[in-house]
Amino acid sequence: MFVLRWLASMFGGVPWIIRAVLALLFVPVAFVLKLIGIPIMVVLSVLAIPVFLVLLVMGLPIILVLAAGGALMGLMFAVLSIGFAALKIFIFIVLPILIVLKLASWIFGWRRCEPRDKPMDGTI
Repeated sequence: MFVLRWLASMFGGVPWIIRAVLALLFVPVAFVLKLIGIPIMVVLSVLAIPVFLVLLVMGLPIILVLAAGGALMGLMFAVLSIGFAALKIFIFIVLPILIVLKLASWIFGWRRCEPRDKPMDGTI
């Protein structure tokens, strides 16, 4: 029993250290999200203000105006998220493949052979 207590006191702080180190790893991610997220929300709110005003002028209740505006902002954020996901796929998967293929075709002389309309014997 004494050995177990001694082991627990010796290694009991290890999970806390691991958690602290992992928490420090998330700090740059938070800065990047803050850097990207705030301008996106500014753009979304600027685009949503005219929709809010039109709905208010039409005389709809404020709850419906806020619900419609929130739905539009959510839809626009979803479209932006899908666009960013597609951009990530392009940058990290498609673009390196294209670069490797271009370099390989340049190094090894691979060219697209186009069909020739004229015979090669010099006649027209």
